[in-house]
Amino acid sequence: MPKVAILLPVFNGELYLREAIESVLSQTYTDFEFLIADDASIDSSKGIINDFAKRDARIKAWTNSRNKGLFGNYNECLQRAEAEYIKPFAQDDLLDPTMLELMVPLLDKDPELALVSCARRCVDEQGRERKILREFKENTKLTFDQVLKDNLLNLKNGIGEPTTVLFRKNYAGAGFDESFYHLGDIEYWFRVIERGKYLYFDQVLCSFRQHDDSTTSKNSKGLRFALDMVHLGRKYRTFLEQIGLTEENYSWLVARATATHVKFLSRHKGASLKDLLSVEHETPESAMRDLAGFKELLFYSLLIAGETIEENYALKQEWEAERNRLEDEIAKLMKSRSWQITKPLRGATKALRS
Repeated sequence: MPKVAILLPVFNGELYLREAIESVLSQTYTDFEFLIADDASIDSSKGIINDFAKRDARIKAWTNSRNKGLFGNYNECLQRAEAEYIKPFAQDDLLDPTMLELMVPLLDKDPELALVSCARRCVDEQGRERKILREFKENTKLTFDQVLKDNLLNLKNGIGEPTTVLFRKNYAGAGFDESFYHLGDIEYWFRVIERGKYLYFDQVLCSFRQHDDSTTSKNSKGLRFALDMVHLGRKYRTFLEQIGLTEENYSWLVARATATHVKFLSRHKGASLKDLLSVEHETPESAMRDLAGFKELLFYSLLIAGETIEENYALKQEWEAERNRLEDEIAKLMKSRSWQITKPLRGATKALRS
């Protein structure tokens, strides 16, 4: 049995797929199986996968009979994994050569750990570094409650994308929740970490590629991440109440964050109704769930807009009152005896200056 199972779900990934696979096969740690599931791609992905499978016996590749979506495809890989540790991966991303060599011993040495993740670099379409993403300045071990609080209150995935993560197979449970669009990874990391502890490893060991055609970009423009946040809030409402935050308060935070994101999109990347309505693998059930989620976001967004309008109106009234007061003071000053007496002096000063 191999030590590590690397899971790579693929859908129309021909642009970066060769580079991604080569980064796996270049690992200095070689005791792994490499599971690649093509999700009924219509580009050349299947041929690329088959070329590599012929050259390396560690690759186990297949094509799904129907398109199952990102998290459904991850689960296909997870069900076939036989190794002790699970290493998710993504078709746009890259692993540094020593990633497994450095991360596997972390789980080997500490039986308390359920999952580890690492710092990562963001790269563009050409693989050029944009920035380094670090959650902590040093290696940091956290409990389940600490992980929940940090990520839920800050509305983020501080653990990282699938490419950053390594976890124990016996904590895998039922796999990814396929009802999520974008945050199915952090929701799954929560369930894995509930079984043990989480270690953040402060070394940059992988690259997360950002480009307009990525799933992340599509979910960003379609606001699917916001629906997932609302979903997470419902799922962990008991925990949120324990730390003093009601489900309503949490939805309000999500609505504010979503409004800020929409403003960013409209300024820098363009936001359109077409992007919002474009959904892959939509079903009647998911459409009804989305409608309910967007209604909730709309309600809290309108509340925020109403509060902002009231605040602006109150500030305007205060400003007008202050302006009127200053105008009255100036009028009184100009009618005063001292103003009249000093009028010749002001005229002489003006003449000298001119």
